[in-house]
Amino acid sequence: MSSDNRGLASADEETKERVARKGGEAPHDERGLQAADQETRERVARAGGEASGGGGGEGRGFAGMSEEERKRIASKGGQK
Repeated sequence: MSSDNRGLASADEETKERVARKGGEAPHDERGLQAADQETRERVARAGGEASGGGGGEGRGFAGMSEEERKRIASKGGQK
């Protein structure tokens, strides 16, 4: 199957030209938090830099482990 039979390549010239004229236009003026309502923006601002990972640790990955666990892992450094 040739790639000319798929997607926009298979459209007629009029359709291709219509799509090309609309190129780069967004369906809305604002994106991300700018498009959110005031309540959502305030909730996100209050949350600040909180991680959403759950799990109850103080961080993610190595930083979220207990000191004992970090030491245990670090002691294995360089071992095979």
